Amino acid sequence: MTTDQTPEWQRRLLAILEVQLARFPWLLQLRATWRLLREERRDWPWLLPLLAVVFVTTYRRERRRSRS
Repeated sequence: MTTDQTPEWQRRLLAILEVQLARFPWLLQLRATWRLLREERRDWPWLLPLLAVVFVTTYRRERRRSRS
């Protein structure tokens, strides 16, 4: 279904959701990240472990930095 064929109520609902999401910047980031991950689904077997390693490494570094 293209934008021209989408019912008016559905377009309004999507617009309301976009406005509500914009109130929380971290939700926008999470949503963008999820969309990117969906597009990379065939690369998940190596991409997700890599993201996990980067997350853990960054988290530990930031925790160490905040303690000192």
